[in-house]
Amino acid sequence: MKFLWIDTETGGLDPTVHSLLSLALVVTEPSGDQVSTEIFFRHPNYTVDPEALAVNHIDLVRHHAHACEPAHAASLIAAFLGRHFPGDEKIQLAGHNVGFDIAFLGVFLRQHFPAIYARFSHRVMDTMPLALALQEAGLLPAGSLGLSALLEHYGIRLEPTLRHTALGDAKATEQLYRCMIADLRTAPL
Repeated sequence: MKFLWIDTETGGLDPTVHSLLSLALVVTEPSGDQVSTEIFFRHPNYTVDPEALAVNHIDLVRHHAHACEPAHAASLIAAFLGRHFPGDEKIQLAGHNVGFDIAFLGVFLRQHFPAIYARFSHRVMDTMPLALALQEAGLLPAGSLGLSALLEHYGIRLEPTLRHTALGDAKATEQLYRCMIADLRTAPL
């Protein structure tokens, strides 16, 4: 199955209030090649929680200088999807706690390019419930199932400057998924 791995960085936790700041799109082609892009969103006025900016290491002045206007950002998303998911087949989104990312992406796309949002399947691959299932089966130790803890468990190294960036987290989540699937394939029945 071909997934579109996504991750967002946002100005807070509420997609109806806080600004979507960046979106990563990552796809692994059947050849095994990974293709990705990161899109930064410009807003006339940003609604952000300072704590969220601190966690994500986002400086709004620098962000604004290289971010895209909404129409351009939507066209970049459409172009990426067109290249890697041609036709009208539904695209299956994937990520870690991906419902959060889908909520922010949905608010943006419904406002700026509803036809793109309609391309997404209602089915998603989320590594969080997969991790919970692995933990319940005794294949993961008890403890946190946050992305940082899971990356550490599987020995997936992510440079500190890439952690809490949309692109760094999306690529790491795709790698995490492959490690989890390998665990499932080798688990005794």
